[in-house]
Amino acid sequence: MSIVSWNCHGFGTPWALQFLKEVVLQKKPSYVFLCETLCRKGIVERVRSSLGFEGTIVVEAIGHSGGIALLWRNKDAVSLCSFSKNHIDGIVTPPEGVKYRLTGRDKRGGRPYPNRLLQGFQEVLNDCDLVDMNPCGYQYTWERGFGTSNHIEVRLDRALVSPDFLNLFKDAKLTNLEVSTFDHCPILLEPQVCNIFFRDRPFRFENAWLREPMCYQLVEDAWSNNVGSFYNKLSFVSEILSAWGKEITGNFKGRISKSKRILQALKGRRDDHSVKVVPGGEEEAVRNLRSARGLLATAVKTVMAS
Repeated sequence: MSIVSWNCHGFGTPWALQFLKEVVLQKKPSYVFLCETLCRKGIVERVRSSLGFEGTIVVEAIGHSGGIALLWRNKDAVSLCSFSKNHIDGIVTPPEGVKYRLTGRDKRGGRPYPNRLLQGFQEVLNDCDLVDMNPCGYQYTWERGFGTSNHIEVRLDRALVSPDFLNLFKDAKLTNLEVSTFDHCPILLEPQVCNIFFRDRPFRFENAWLREPMCYQLVEDAWSNNVGSFYNKLSFVSEILSAWGKEITGNFKGRISKSKRILQALKGRRDDHSVKVVPGGEEEAVRNLRSARGLLATAVKTVMAS
């Protein structure tokens, strides 16, 4: 029953939806909160449908700014209490009966917040008896102006939980999913951290393989070289494609992993040498990451639909 919160800054490009699909596929959240959707309700509903979720609450953007949405897997898991252009307040009723809320921000660089605002925020936490969870990974979820004197890094999202929540979920974990090709990074709240084990899945033909000329030759050779029944021919082709497909898919994933490691290494580097060296390296890493994700896009779509 984990929740992802992300400032998606609109769904005007296919990269945003593709990235969100990857996060949902890998992290399997029960709830997704989106801000700065910059779109009407119909587009958010299409996003919900493509993720395979059943429930949604949408506050539409005003002109070309704003817009928030809460999406969830099971239709009756959330009931709306109130909303505005800046918030959605709902009662979440999973089997464990726990309520969630994500709010607040902090930053490094740029103009500091006035002390009165920081003090006021802390007083609200104390009055409401809320605990600000410390995130794992990089602390800041947004940045702008890297390599300039105006470089700013901001922690836009926080998970505020009650002491009862922490007593119930002693292993609760908040993670900054800092590696992305966007200015904003999602955060993931997991009330119970667990390892997911996958069984060997049955053979599935990945549409991404059709981009490889070798695929057609493999199928033709495997089919013609097997003299058994139709079922035996089909099984043999499946085995050949599975072994070959792991190498192709592994290459895509390897490129993505390498690009993510480069992006992680560049996070938080502000010295003069890094300012001169990092922007080019970061641009190349982002380009490689987007290229690899483009090759995997069709495969991800196939898995989501299955």
